[in-house]
Amino acid sequence: MSSLGLVKVVVYLKRRPDLTEEQFYEYWEKVHAPLVSPWTVKHGVVGYTQVRTPKRLRDVLSSKLEFDGVVELLVENFEKYAAAAADPYYVHVIEPDERKFIDKSIPFTLTMGIEKPIIMEGKPVIDVSKEAEALRKWEAKNNLT
Repeated sequence: MSSLGLVKVVVYLKRRPDLTEEQFYEYWEKVHAPLVSPWTVKHGVVGYTQVRTPKRLRDVLSSKLEFDGVVELLVENFEKYAAAAADPYYVHVIEPDERKFIDKSIPFTLTMGIEKPIIMEGKPVIDVSKEAEALRKWEAKNNLT
């Protein structure tokens, strides 16, 4: 693992234009995820999350998002991610399956960074005692308690 923490790889996906959102999400979860999961475990991925971004949620934002979903992978380091992408199973099985539901005519948007949890299971994992006290005082002063 990186001395700073786990590496989060974030990939933004656009569905093929001939698929409805429902078809895209159904295939992604029921067909693609079971295909990908053993491969991710083999390569030391410690987290794999699909984030659905349906149009009804995208429309709430003032800037229109141009993707239908996000994949989040947590890996110990970039080298493990690179090794997974070079695996012949990815090249010959997973990537061709991606073409069944992902619009590959546009390039992937991908980013990565070191994950630094701040809130976990509804609780801060950093020291916020001074700030929590300031919040309580502010709410009391403004009759919000």
